[in-house]
Amino acid sequence: MFVIIQYSKGNILFYLRNRKQGPINSRVVTISKKNYKQSLLRNIYNLLSQTNNKVKDLDFLLLEMNDFKSLEVDAVCEVSRYLKMQLHKNIIVTNNIETFKYKEYLKRKER
Repeated sequence: MFVIIQYSKGNILFYLRNRKQGPINSRVVTISKKNYKQSLLRNIYNLLSQTNNKVKDLDFLLLEMNDFKSLEVDAVCEVSRYLKMQLHKNIIVTNNIETFKYKEYLKRKER
């Protein structure tokens, strides 16, 4: 299972997907610049708890950095480091979730 985080037009989109990339849950949230990282983390926990899942069930987290510059908050690398330290999961940063090679990464996780 993995989480996709995407910034789009002032909103943060969270997608929870299973290992076959099927949707489990999603939500759209507006997060202010104040306490951005903490709010992001809280929303990840909320997304998981709504489906009776826990962080330990996650394989990785995918962070799309395409439009993050318009947030004018912490750099993407700082956000990804924060999430990695808090969740103890691999955080993958990509420019576009549409072209990300999910199957290749999920195959590596199955080994």
